[in-house]
Amino acid sequence: MLGFRAVLNDYTLKDMGFVGSKFTWCNRRNDANRIYERLNRYLANSQWCQYFPKAIVYHGAATYSNHLPIWLNIEGIFRPRKVKRPFRFEAMWTGVDGCEQIIKDS
Repeated sequence: MLGFRAVLNDYTLKDMGFVGSKFTWCNRRNDANRIYERLNRYLANSQWCQYFPKAIVYHGAATYSNHLPIWLNIEGIFRPRKVKRPFRFEAMWTGVDGCEQIIKDS
């Protein structure tokens, strides 16, 4: 950890902050053993920040992983993305008249 901090100091890198959830990782254990951490972050030096003064870091929503996605928007425009849920076929649909034809037509 000391080596990492030395690199941050040597290159004058700073944490860019974020918009969204406070944490980027969860161990997904039961309540008593659950741990949340902010493991992922973007770092930049002052020169980079001058080139991209509107840059914003976003923490997205977790879907399949125990890590939240993070992304960098250098335009500074906040456009929350909708989380797409996977399609789940329910067996009960096979009992509906015309279901098979709808699937074939799709």
